[in-house]
Parts: sequence; structure tokens; C-alpha cells
Amino acid sequence: MWRVWVGLLLLATPVFAEGNATAYEALRVLGSEVGRDALHQIVSIRGTKGDPEPERWKIVVEDPQGGGVRELEIADGRIDSDNKADHDAVGSTEGATIDVSRLNLDSSGAYAVASHTAEASHTGFVTADYTLRTDERGEPMWVVTLRNGSSRPVGTIYIGGTRGTVRRTEGMF
Repeated sequence: MWRVWVGLLLLATPVFAEGNATAYEALRVLGSEVGRDALHQIVSIRGTKGDPEPERWKIVVEDPQGGGVRELEIADGRIDSDNKADHDAVGSTEGATIDVSRLNLDSSGAYAVASHTAEASHTGFVTADYTLRTDERGEPMWVVTLRNGSSRPVGTIYIGGTRGTVRRTEGMF
């Protein structure tokens, strides 16, 4: 009888080990459901309350057919919503698309860098908010905001998406 329980426990372990999707996994969903061309039209990727990964990713893409931008929400391995975003609320997207071929750091790597930086500065946090966008030179940049148990920001770390180097920190050290 105990062998049956051990067998069931081993089969159930992968189910309990599954976590939320990384940004790369959300991009795979975007590419497979919308088309690979959408990967060349990404303006930003956002996720909030990551522990370490958020439950949902919001991806803003240029909309070549309708003009402006669309915001797609990825959750549970599929596109959960697809809405035309208010162009004025987003700002200009001209030249702001992310060159994903230059992106070498996933959200899991950005979390590792941010966590190490927080530890080095003796800053405790509970969740992380992620934004991937371009910097002033057009390079991919992760902006990771660390939050405490009250959801207040305790620090923000700017991490280069190509090399994974910390470019700037705010609220720490």
C-alpha cells in the first residue's frame, strides 16, 4: 500500500512544481498564436507581483493594420485578452520596438540579478514587478521593482537585457 502512495506522490510532484510562465514562455505563446511577425513588433512586456514570476504577462505590440498598439495578456499558456490600447496612454512607439534577437536575459535571469542585488544591499522584498522595454539607445532593458509585504516599492533595478549587467539602482544601497 505504501508503494502506491509513493508512486502517486512522485506522479503528482511535477504538478505542484509547475510555476508561472517566464517572459520567454509568454513570447512563445505570442509567436504561436499571433504569428512570428508579432515578435518584431513588441514595444514592452510587463508583469506584476512576481513571486518570482507573475501570473500574467502584458505584451504591448505595434498594430500595423489598425495603427497604434495592442495589449495582449498572456496567462496559463494562452492569450487571455487582446485589446487595442490607447495610443496616448502608451506614448510614441516609433523606434521603440524591442529587438528580441538581442535579448539574452529572461525574466528568471532578471529576477536572479535583482535578488542578488537586493541581498547585497540588505533589502528585503516579497514580490517583483517586471518591465522589459528599450533604453535610450534602443537596447532591451529590464526594469525590476521590488516590493515589500505591503506592496510598497523598496527598490528598482535597471538591468541590461543583452548582457544582464546592472545599469542603475534606485532606493537601495
